[in-house]
Amino acid sequence: MDNDGVILNVNSFKEEKEGAVVLIKNFVKRLRKRAENEVPTEPGNCIEHGFLPDESGAFRKASGELVSIGFRLKEYPDVHLSIQIGPSNPHDPERDSLRAQWKRIKEDPATPEEQKALASTKFFRESPREIQDWKTGYEVLTRLPDENGSHSHHDFQIKFTGVPNDPIKPYADIQFQTGVSDNAAGATKASLTDEEAIAVWDKITSTIRVRPTSTVSDKITGARPHPILPLGELAATGRTCPQTGWWQPDEFAENTGSLRQHIKSGDRMPHVVLTSELSLWQKLKGERPTYQTATVWKLVSYDDMPGDANMANQTPAMVQTVSLDAAAKDGICSGSDNLSHSNKG
Repeated sequence: MDNDGVILNVNSFKEEKEGAVVLIKNFVKRLRKRAENEVPTEPGNCIEHGFLPDESGAFRKASGELVSIGFRLKEYPDVHLSIQIGPSNPHDPERDSLRAQWKRIKEDPATPEEQKALASTKFFRESPREIQDWKTGYEVLTRLPDENGSHSHHDFQIKFTGVPNDPIKPYADIQFQTGVSDNAAGATKASLTDEEAIAVWDKITSTIRVRPTSTVSDKITGARPHPILPLGELAATGRTCPQTGWWQPDEFAENTGSLRQHIKSGDRMPHVVLTSELSLWQKLKGERPTYQTATVWKLVSYDDMPGDANMANQTPAMVQTVSLDAAAKDGICSGSDNLSHSNKG
């Protein structure tokens, strides 16, 4: 890329060679240069001097990101901060929590040496922790004792169990250590006091956040975000909306115009709300049975949202209703497993 060279390596089995070549070509096609201080507005991954945008289009594969990054502070060369991010455990997220981990350690130290080390460990803080919209965190701040070949040093950690299937609230493991030399904590004497270490930790961790993939200027001025996804892009109910614009359910053969909805980038893709014919008893009680079901939305227009005040204040939690009979005819309600029922007067 201009004067910079980029090497991409893929290790694969012989029978997977063709797929590896396709993967490399896909990366090369998307990879572009990035200025040192540039923060891209589109989804993707930053690398040194470069940026790899996410794939776009209806056939983009849904996958979780595994990100690991470490920081050294110029003012404190022995201080190391690391962040690891990955998909939340959809089966048992609490099993990965720091609270559960320390509970096991305290209740059942594996060896007498571990029991002795635990007794001489200094605990500064052990409590739930929230950062921005991350609500599932738990932090433990300790100072480990002197041991053979290791100086006493700080070992701070937050773990967020995350929300399963929510890429904006992933599993995250944030660690902070002092006395680091040659990538080993405690290899040298810690340069920070207990109070200083806690202050630096709080200062840094309080600024960590998920970066939205839209520009601040657009939010301030109300300007329409530059389209980054093509018309026809698909997004399922519950997913974060990837592009501001007009969306409509893709499964319906009829009534799509009435279900069309303006959804902003970053909002959750809504359910479709269905209504059924009223029974005589429901008519007497004034009930209106509704059913909401997941759907797949299709981006149909980038047009700005009209200035109607009522529409502007709508939250895309649900959409307009359509006859349940008509929906079933289109094949989206063949069973009841994906339906939730509520009666509204």
